[in-house]
Amino acid sequence: MIMENEGKIAFVLSGGGKLASTELGMLTALVEARVRPDIVIGSSAGALIGSVFAGSPDRDGLIAVRGLWEDFLLDADLRWDVRDALARLVSRGRRRRTQRALRSALARYLMRESFEELPVHFECVGLDMVAGREVWFDSGPLVPALLVAAAAPAIMEPVKIGDTYYCDGGVVNPFPIDRAVRLGARTIYFLQITDMERSLGFPRSLWEVGLTGMVLRWRHQKMVAGLPPDVTVHMLPVGRADPSSGPQVLRRIMGIDLRDPYQESERRIREAYLSTKAYLATSAKLRYSGPAAVWQEADRD
Repeated sequence: MIMENEGKIAFVLSGGGKLASTELGMLTALVEARVRPDIVIGSSAGALIGSVFAGSPDRDGLIAVRGLWEDFLLDADLRWDVRDALARLVSRGRRRRTQRALRSALARYLMRESFEELPVHFECVGLDMVAGREVWFDSGPLVPALLVAAAAPAIMEPVKIGDTYYCDGGVVNPFPIDRAVRLGARTIYFLQITDMERSLGFPRSLWEVGLTGMVLRWRHQKMVAGLPPDVTVHMLPVGRADPSSGPQVLRRIMGIDLRDPYQESERRIREAYLSTKAYLATSAKLRYSGPAAVWQEADRD
């Protein structure tokens, strides 16, 4: 696989709770196409996936990411269904239990203990709850920083590091393409949870009315419009016929959704994998010469 433009390659993984399952399919297609990142940037759930992948940006990393994601969806204390989502909303003890379970899952699947040990430069974003500012973690132990990235309001408790309390930085920067640019990336693969470039259209029901989707798209368009002219951003496709509306995205991130999380995740992974594979094969910026499908091989292990 040969790139036309020079410079560092970055994978930017957005936040999105269980909707981040699309990123597993996208990563698989990227590994098949032999696209190796110099930088991995993660926000919220994307930080969890990105940190494991940055420890081994290959087939082994995909298998580890899959294991973490299955725990994320199915573990008794991490389970992602309506009952557990509502319990976390009202119970601080339940949110703390979820945080402990995530710490254990990270210990099982992370291939390195610190940022410095990762073979690929990795960063994730948090929010300083006192100063109200975006904070980037790029050194020291991985687990505390990842617990910060996962500490979404009403899902997990804030994390204290030193004298400061932090929570999920996806609140302020859900798709940190700008951070990748500041780190020198000139080719960026954006792993998104819903198609940011597709119009939402006129709402078909009262449930679809809301500002969430419009705000996310406005922020994304503003960020992309401000990028330097020598930066190429590949918006990897999610493979769905229709983008999720703002309220749909929000309730699925929170876990307030009647759909089976595992089955929905499998469908999203497959759709994103197939559509991203097709995109990489036909993109004018790439010459595709990937090996046999990694995803099927990972499933058989």
